[in-house]
Amino acid sequence: MQFHPDKNPDDPTAKEKFQQLNEAYRILIDEDSRRLYDQTGDLDATDLSDVKRFVDAYKYYRKLYKRVEIRDIEDFAKQYRGSAEEEEDLDNYIEE
Repeated sequence: MQFHPDKNPDDPTAKEKFQQLNEAYRILIDEDSRRLYDQTGDLDATDLSDVKRFVDAYKYYRKLYKRVEIRDIEDFAKQYRGSAEEEEDLDNYIEE
């Protein structure tokens, strides 16, 4: 929602950027499309008409969100276990 055009009414390119992110997400979230792209690098096979737009959106997405490594997960787990955040999450889970 951070990049949604409704949240950025003063940015004339917001709609296009948001659409690009959605297209990149559509490829990345679908296991078959992602696998095909990883194997071939061919986005035409994924039914995207504009390869450059996809690549640009993917690069933009990668700048926003770094790749999560095992070390990142381990570090988070160390900080999370026994924390106030974990306690709150457990309380919320039990209440549901």
